[in-house]
Amino acid sequence: MKPAVCLILLLTLALPATSATYYVALTGSNQNSGTTPQSPWRTLQYALSLPAPTGPGDTICLLEGNYLSDGSVTPEFSGTPDQVITVRPYGDAVVQISRFRFENNINYYRLHGLRLEYSDDSGIIIHSNHAENFLQVDSCHISYHDCNGIYAYGLPGSNLGSFTVEACTLRYNGQDETCGDRGTAIAIFTTRSRAFIRRNYIAHNEAKGISWSGSSPQYGSGTVVEYNTILDNKESGMDLAWIDSSVIRYNLLLDNGRRDDEGGGEYGDKGIQVFSGATHDTIRHNLIRSSGHYEFVPSAGPNYWYNNTFVRDAQSTFWWPMPQNVVDAAGILFSSITYSGGEFVNNIIVNFLSQTNKRYCLEISEWDDYDRQVWHHNLYYTVNDAGEAMPRAFKIYDPAQLATLHELIQVGHERGSRWGNPKFTMDFHLQSDSPARDAGYDLGYAYKGKAPDMGCFEFDEDYSQDRTLDQEIEPQPRQGESASQPDERFLLNYPNPFNPVTTVRYHLDQSGPVDLAVYDVSGREMARLVSGWREAGHHEVRFDASRLASGLYVSRLNAEGRTYMTKMMLVK
Repeated sequence: MKPAVCLILLLTLALPATSATYYVALTGSNQNSGTTPQSPWRTLQYALSLPAPTGPGDTICLLEGNYLSDGSVTPEFSGTPDQVITVRPYGDAVVQISRFRFENNINYYRLHGLRLEYSDDSGIIIHSNHAENFLQVDSCHISYHDCNGIYAYGLPGSNLGSFTVEACTLRYNGQDETCGDRGTAIAIFTTRSRAFIRRNYIAHNEAKGISWSGSSPQYGSGTVVEYNTILDNKESGMDLAWIDSSVIRYNLLLDNGRRDDEGGGEYGDKGIQVFSGATHDTIRHNLIRSSGHYEFVPSAGPNYWYNNTFVRDAQSTFWWPMPQNVVDAAGILFSSITYSGGEFVNNIIVNFLSQTNKRYCLEISEWDDYDRQVWHHNLYYTVNDAGEAMPRAFKIYDPAQLATLHELIQVGHERGSRWGNPKFTMDFHLQSDSPARDAGYDLGYAYKGKAPDMGCFEFDEDYSQDRTLDQEIEPQPRQGESASQPDERFLLNYPNPFNPVTTVRYHLDQSGPVDLAVYDVSGREMARLVSGWREAGHHEVRFDASRLASGLYVSRLNAEGRTYMTKMMLVK
């Protein structure tokens, strides 16, 4: 072979495979080329079937429309780790698809910006064996399915690989009562799998928010669940079984389990439950509140619970008030644990319920369960309706007794722990005089002040401290003002909930400097809307949250020497 020919051949082999974009439309035909929006294919299934008209690295764009009647989409070939196959809308088109199904060893796909809705099964079904990082699902709506939002399952010995779900909305799944194991936003049943679940809005599903279950150790090893808002799911916010060496952090779990009506003495469900072989997991910096039963139930381990805030301030709405003889209620149920070495450090555990048998911080099934763990530098608080200087907020069933924090410290536990009102702001940050400030133990995480704070939020001088839990959401009138000021005085946004644009309105009595910004639930600034001098009168500013994940945000206005805050719900 001549040298020039060899050089051309080597250069050709070194070139990366080319990627192309193809198009699908309701007005298309599978006889078209699919290469332009003017000559689209008719069905997405055609684009992903063998013999393949598309290949690794290609992007399939769907033009606007409702493709629900096309049924399930089941890809028949894979991409490669470096050349992922992407399925997405064309531009800003709104595209509805019934569901995707990924069978054995179909790998390396990205689903972006799709509305997966109204299937008679689950929105995304993952079956059998897959590769690491085989699927990325981002910025999708996965809602209104008869069964689950995402359902991943495998036979004994299978390995589902790993996948990512990010910036998605998963709501109202479990529409069909006859569907078995229905109603969970993300349900994973297998022997091995790993998931990265980030910045999602998971709400109003008919069972759980997130559920893992399996039958062997190392299931779920290395999973990360972070920055999710998990709201008003009928059963638990999270059920974690056979998940190990994983991280659950910076999540907001609110109002989960309050609609659960299983009966048989069980009314309400938990915020988080960790059980059945879940070991060496780190659960930290989560806010878990207003669950229908216990805020969390750790019954496996050892696991590590650091800097969480648990707020018990609600019960099941199925039966209210709950009968005195139905069930006790506490922030934590510590039950049936045979392992040693779990750590509970820097947590705030509060129970605002005042009903008899419902006002404990911690219920312990057996003293040995508690005694085998490491407990220190936690803050406890309950409503004191019995007149004790320090309520007996620790209920131990075997041997049957009630205990105070002081008594636990005397027998060698709870070193550095405190009793007292944590003095929350309205969104569970700490006020400047909170006993949780600088009272924590240094676990190696970043902190401000002399020492770490207890709970999920570090105190921040720049974060508003003038709004507390016992105040109304609306600003209180200043001295000399009437409480019946017109509504336009207040900081408002409309629409609310919104997607993805809302208008923030505010009123100034006098000209002056104005600072208006939007924060996420962990207190991080997400957008600065106004910074500078503004004249007296009504003002409004447009807030575009296209780049943000669904969830709860807070707008904060500093003006006229006061701070106003209001909650904003982004639902994509």
